[in-house]
Amino acid sequence: MKYRHELKFFVNFHQYYTLRQRLKNLMEQDEHVGSTGEYHIRSLYFDDIGNKALAEKLGGYYLLL
Repeated sequence: MKYRHELKFFVNFHQYYTLRQRLKNLMEQDEHVGSTGEYHIRSLYFDDIGNKALAEKLGGYYLLL
């Protein structure tokens, strides 16, 4: 079984746009991209205002279950 590792960061719109432009210059789109150059979102992650889910994940809460 192959495990997935994620790092998550908060970015504002300016950071997002800058990062997006830089990555477009470095990477090629794969075969899953649509005709518009976009991907369909398959999952969403929600958190509360205190970022409790993020804190629990970073703290290893889910490893204890």
